[in-house]
Amino acid sequence: MGMQAEAEQKKRAQILESEEERQPSVNIADGKKSSMMLEVQGEAEAILARSQATNKGVALVSQALQENGGVESKLEADLARRTEHYSSENMRVIKDTLQSDEASSSRQSNKRGSTHADYKKVRKEMAGDR
Repeated sequence: MGMQAEAEQKKRAQILESEEERQPSVNIADGKKSSMMLEVQGEAEAILARSQATNKGVALVSQALQENGGVESKLEADLARRTEHYSSENMRVIKDTLQSDEASSSRQSNKRGSTHADYKKVRKEMAGDR
């Protein structure tokens, strides 16, 4: 029985050492992931800003054309329709990207929490064995 208990203690110690070696790598990976998420969000915001600027520009051109008796209404309607489609597609892509990143982040966070809880449990058990 003494050998079995000793083997169990060695096993637990190896697990703890492995966790301690693994944790810095996890932290680095989390930092890189956070950086990438911020970069993606920045790109999404830039796309949104360009889309809004395009919409505003098209609206101003359309308004000027209408006020000055510009081109045929069919061309104006086509331009407005294309602009609206472009904007809604950009918004959908941005929304999907951000939701995907948030869901991925949430899953990783849950995994880390579980691993950390297991680590604490083993540490507590080892402290009780001494």
